[in-house]
Amino acid sequence: MNECKPVKMVVTNFVQNGLFGFCEDDEGNQVFFHASRFYATVSTTRPPELPVAGEDVIVVAPGFPGDYKGPDSAPKAFTVSRLNPPKRIKGVISSYNPHKELGFISGDDGESYFLTSKEILTAKSPREGLRVSFIPGMSHEKLRACLVDIESPPPVWGGSK
Repeated sequence: MNECKPVKMVVTNFVQNGLFGFCEDDEGNQVFFHASRFYATVSTTRPPELPVAGEDVIVVAPGFPGDYKGPDSAPKAFTVSRLNPPKRIKGVISSYNPHKELGFISGDDGESYFLTSKEILTAKSPREGLRVSFIPGMSHEKLRACLVDIESPPPVWGGSK
């Protein structure tokens, strides 16, 4: 049996509602992991401590990379540890299709981020113009909004004149 060695990898996919994901190294070798094996290693003010697609991690998987046989038989990670704390940024939902549950966020950093309803943490419904905070991630080499928190909309004042 091969010795367990830590390997630097990137989270390529994380399914929030299934609590599992995959990491990949520079050579395309993949490792499967469950959220229970993910260690943020730093505390943040906003739970949950979930991984973000595109972030760098250190993975320890029994037999990896020596026993790797391809993506259909990805080994299971023993631990997946975050290297750096993710930084939340703010933005505005610039477009959103409620039927497809997809849209885009214009980040305060000037970038456009893909938005899917599966990444929204709150029970609030997304709609154009709402302020949000999120962790920027990557999916298929495109910017993606992860762990999106919809901020409270400004109050509507309806007084008499």
